[in-house]
Amino acid sequence: MTEKNKNFEQWLKLFDENFVKNSLYNVSLFSLIFEQAKSYLITQLRSFYSLADDNLLETFKENKYGEYEIIQTDNYKNNILSLDKSELKACLLWYKNNEIINQQDFDKFQEIINYRNFVVHETIRVLKDKDFDKSVLLDLKNIFIKIEKFWIQIDIETDIELLESLQREGVAIDKAIDDSYSLLRFYFEYLEQLLTEK
Repeated sequence: MTEKNKNFEQWLKLFDENFVKNSLYNVSLFSLIFEQAKSYLITQLRSFYSLADDNLLETFKENKYGEYEIIQTDNYKNNILSLDKSELKACLLWYKNNEIINQQDFDKFQEIINYRNFVVHETIRVLKDKDFDKSVLLDLKNIFIKIEKFWIQIDIETDIELLESLQREGVAIDKAIDDSYSLLRFYFEYLEQLLTEK
């Protein structure tokens, strides 16, 4: 097949309604999952550092959508935002510095950010030239699960009633952590399944 014919076939894909619908759905779902994971990584740290502030009620504010969110407290700014000017990168550095993720995970997340920007800003090229890179989703899921398990462990170990309940039932903390399942993890698996069926 000549380069001209290959290019023509790539453009023809854009007239296949099912192909475009499925591809746009996958790109949209990946973007949604990325943004939810990003929000989780940041919000967990904002919440963690707001607990040390004197006036906990003042750490929440209403955003333009009428939802309450945790503000960047001085404690958060000093411990997190001092690490980098990008809030997401600063949070990732904190996770790395505290050995929740490793250097490879940190570097991989930078690649995931670049890929997310590519699929969002260059959607036509993704549809025309490339298949969706499933490995990026798997990398994001693996990093997210490491961080999520850290926060689940914190929640379990600081909840005396839950700890006592687990002990009474003979459930190990590691098992309780592994059995905890977030809605976001469900989305990861759902998109993985969709991409596998393609």
